[in-house]
Amino acid sequence: MSNRSRGLIVSLGGLAWLAGVVVLEAALDPGDDSLPVAFPILAGFMGVTVGFGLYGFAEQLERRMARIGLRLVAICAAMLGLGFALALVAEAGFLGFLISYSVGLFVLPFALLWFGLTVLSSRVLPGWAKAVPLTMTSIAVLTFGFHAVARDIWDPPDAVWFTCIGVGWTLLGLGIAGGAQVDHEPSRPGAIG
Repeated sequence: MSNRSRGLIVSLGGLAWLAGVVVLEAALDPGDDSLPVAFPILAGFMGVTVGFGLYGFAEQLERRMARIGLRLVAICAAMLGLGFALALVAEAGFLGFLISYSVGLFVLPFALLWFGLTVLSSRVLPGWAKAVPLTMTSIAVLTFGFHAVARDIWDPPDAVWFTCIGVGWTLLGLGIAGGAQVDHEPSRPGAIG
């Protein structure tokens, strides 16, 4: 599969996640803990597409630590989608909540930081796309920081971080789709082309 296809798949997952956030925010009722049915479906779709696209793209990265970081991000995306998709099964609701929030709030920002720091010297992604994981990490730290220690100044809703995730996946997918192609085989002297 080409990087362009992988990138477009990741972007499609990001757009599906953003559509899910819109559905979630439109249907949000403070007195009701249930999710609108469309959100878990869109979240599950995001988990499959983003997880698949990023995991497959990891092989294109030159550095081993960057490959590990991106695979960790891909697994987090899949787990986030799975966690919310489990909300469709009444008996698995708490397990889904536990998976989605523990991965989405704690593990994903760490994985993005790892990937973001290790991909800075990559030739596969365009320069602006290298900033996406670190920007997402910064937004996570900022929103969680305000929520934890400065809630009286600003108590950010989950929609801030959820929107960041969707925009981040969409932009990262576009960066993958439009990134430079890397030839992993060294050129041989005298080779044509």
